[in-house]
Amino acid sequence: MSSDSTRFSVAGGMSFSTDNIRRDMANVPHPGLDLRFQVFLTNCIRLSAEYTHNTQHDLGIIWRDVRSNLYELDFHYIASIKDNKSEFYTIAGIAAQKWTGIYTGMGHEYEFRQYGSPQSYYSTTWPSLSIGCGMQRTVKKFELYGEFKYRVSKRSDNVPISIMDVNYSLGVRYHIKPSFDKNGRRKPLIRMPGDRYHWF
Repeated sequence: MSSDSTRFSVAGGMSFSTDNIRRDMANVPHPGLDLRFQVFLTNCIRLSAEYTHNTQHDLGIIWRDVRSNLYELDFHYIASIKDNKSEFYTIAGIAAQKWTGIYTGMGHEYEFRQYGSPQSYYSTTWPSLSIGCGMQRTVKKFELYGEFKYRVSKRSDNVPISIMDVNYSLGVRYHIKPSFDKNGRRKPLIRMPGDRYHWF
């Protein structure tokens, strides 16, 4: 397959995340930077490799100097909405969150005592599944997008799989290759019969 049949894009924007609901009792979103490299595998399926860095912050009185980095691989299933400039997509993927912080010992919740003695440094990597949805709209050579995602994981042996993180993101996407061929179709990396499904 020739190289001009691929469709790559880069994207970036702001991310607002609860970081990890398990540790953030107030569930307050924290800002971060979101960077992405994406490629269309078919006319309606996009693969997205993402990196999110959350700014350093404190979580109430329990955690201090928290740092969080998220590595994610998602699949987007895209459907056009009427004029083909606006699109809706669902999101499913896997993620790994590198999380570090200082446990102050000031919280009285029993759950937090497992992380160590007061003023101890704690570091871990949490695997999770990502599910969500997004909207995007083409504006000249760019696409504006907004997303909402849950990340779910198993907390411990005694707690079933549950929501560990809630994420909102806004950003801009730029297509490295031409967006469409002469027939107005996306140029996929893997050719499959049929075109995108129009949901609306």
